[in-house]
Amino acid sequence: MKVRDIIYRSLRMIGVLASGETPSADMVQDALKSMNAMIDSWKNIGLLLFKNKIYSLSLVNNQQTYTIGTGGDFDVERPLVIHTANYVVNDIEYPIEVITESEWADIPTKNLASELPQKLYYNPKFPLGEINIWPKPTTPGVIKLYVPDPLERFASVNADVEVPPGYEQLLTYGTADEIAPEYGKEITPRQMAKLNGFKADIMRVNTPAVYAECDQTGAGCPPGSYDIYSGRYHR
Repeated sequence: MKVRDIIYRSLRMIGVLASGETPSADMVQDALKSMNAMIDSWKNIGLLLFKNKIYSLSLVNNQQTYTIGTGGDFDVERPLVIHTANYVVNDIEYPIEVITESEWADIPTKNLASELPQKLYYNPKFPLGEINIWPKPTTPGVIKLYVPDPLERFASVNADVEVPPGYEQLLTYGTADEIAPEYGKEITPRQMAKLNGFKADIMRVNTPAVYAECDQTGAGCPPGSYDIYSGRYHR
């Protein structure tokens, strides 16, 4: 399947194109721009994240903060989020806890150094993200980052569309909704309901499970309630 196939179908859905008709080149290019803008916006809400990539990046002794992105300390694609991280020394991987901004702020001695880092805080700045590691490693090592690899913008209408089940419908109905106002149209309530259903189904698949963890006796848990959304205890 090509991008143009999705665009043609989207145009037919909103009644701009009849079966068997071919749209003009301008119509197709305008629809491609709308589709790509939609893809960019969906990345921010967790859609289109159906695969992951793994970065293995070398750390500098006693350096805590690194930029990541094109031209950064880690010259790779800037990640939206970092799900998992490991510190690798002599082919042995040690898990690193990926923490939130508030948890990073709660660390009193950020300049601490150690052979093995324990925590990572990622600040997704643009155009370069910022990775903070605690404690600062004192031995040569590699950090392995597991990050979602979202669907990227399509370069042309002749590009192949290789996506898991459900994504073709999402892209088709989403593109129809994006381009409809350009022609004074709206997708029907039924089409909108289907689009929302496709979004919900894919979000459900792509959202990682949240687990409340505690030692078996409960002795290591502070008093109070546990917030499964923030991953923290509240006294």
